[in-house]
Amino acid sequence: MSVHSLHQGKEFFPEERDALMQIRDSLSSTLDLHGNWTGPPCHKNSSQWSGITCSNWHVVGLVLEGIQLTGSLPPVFLQNITFLANLSFRNNSIYGPLPNLSNLVHLESVFFSYNRLTGSIPSEYIELPNLKQLELQRNYLEGEIPPFNQPPLTLFNVSYNHLQGSIPDTDVLGRFSESSYGHNLNLCGMPLEPCPDLPPAPLVLPPSPPVSPPHRKKRKLPIWIIVLIAVVAALFPLMIMFVFLCCYKKAQEEETPKEQQAGEDGSPEWTDKKMQHSQSTEDPERRIELQFFDKNIPVFDLDDLLRASAEVLGKGKLGPTYRANLESGAAVAVKRVKEEKLIVYEFVEDGSLFELLHENRGDDRVPLNWAARLSIIRDMAKGMAFLHQSLPSHKVPHANLKSSNVLIHRDRQSYHSKLTNYGFLPLLPSRKSSERLAVGRSPEFCQGKKLTHKADVYCFGIILLEVITGKIPIETSPAGTEEKGG
Repeated sequence: MSVHSLHQGKEFFPEERDALMQIRDSLSSTLDLHGNWTGPPCHKNSSQWSGITCSNWHVVGLVLEGIQLTGSLPPVFLQNITFLANLSFRNNSIYGPLPNLSNLVHLESVFFSYNRLTGSIPSEYIELPNLKQLELQRNYLEGEIPPFNQPPLTLFNVSYNHLQGSIPDTDVLGRFSESSYGHNLNLCGMPLEPCPDLPPAPLVLPPSPPVSPPHRKKRKLPIWIIVLIAVVAALFPLMIMFVFLCCYKKAQEEETPKEQQAGEDGSPEWTDKKMQHSQSTEDPERRIELQFFDKNIPVFDLDDLLRASAEVLGKGKLGPTYRANLESGAAVAVKRVKEEKLIVYEFVEDGSLFELLHENRGDDRVPLNWAARLSIIRDMAKGMAFLHQSLPSHKVPHANLKSSNVLIHRDRQSYHSKLTNYGFLPLLPSRKSSERLAVGRSPEFCQGKKLTHKADVYCFGIILLEVITGKIPIETSPAGTEEKGG
């Protein structure tokens, strides 16, 4: 007896199963789809297939997230799943163009974020009448944004792509904030920066005889620029500024023990000391302007920073780090370098890779799965690639790469990593002081050889082993003594 007759004719829809078979046979993953996707996908309102939901014998949901799906999606495989309402392939490694979604009138949610998709956003997406959620962030999409204007659309995100042109002026797209469009280098219009005004068209007189315009060969971007744009999202996009504040000349007679302590209200010493000197109208710090490297974050000034309440986050080898809570409600991380300089970052809530790997080791601790570990390593590698391309004048662009300097951002069930505390090597006055950095345990440094970018690669390898084994590395100093690093 055939499967079709077993389920009374129309109760089994082979065209839907055939469409799903295209996914199974085209993509690889950590999930055994060949072993799990067998038989009919639906039985009344339930399914035994992983990632499939059903209603009245029809497939209405296809959700395959975070299973390392790798490959290109068949272009029109969804056309026969006509009752599909929810579609999600986020946090995978899918490349190639977005699939065609024409005629899927029941589709409500579409999630393709955190993949490697390329090409443009298909124009037929604006014809999905019931679309409520569309997430396409963290890909490599190009071209312009189609004029989405479906009234049900309440979630929309195309950030961290290569989109360009003006954001369409529709009522629906106007609802969304900068975070839905940010980090597209050539995208403009509300709510981002205004698009540049086009110069007036020149007056063209009919030539006699007609002269054909010279043919210009279309220039292609060099591959290193494409790679640079691709990895910029992984390099700590949350970092709002990296600025060294020139501090006041320390007069010995004005130094008191109280100025070396944290204030009674919990403010760190850098706040107490600077607040006393900022009362003078001749204070040179009043003329210091903070330089913001991310134009999409709220701007604040030095006085706002000095008035902030603060708490100690940790004391590293280069100096302490504080969480400063601004009066506006925003929180930033402030690192006080021992040369009396401040470095300000956006505060990241989820802590460091060291904390994620080694702390809270109770019986109820849930081990970090391999998909999360690979995602963290991949982001680290992208960040290192960007640093080595953007800081070619630095012998060792990061020079302080260790698990405590890898910040973790968690998005639902996905883990992403961002690099911090880089670029300090040129600021340290001597080789002895450079021993405090992670690069101090590299073979080149310990043997007194000339440092190169390969020292960063060595430090990356240590973290790689730390992530794989879950063990704290043993730090060997140049003098031969051993201590736990982190």
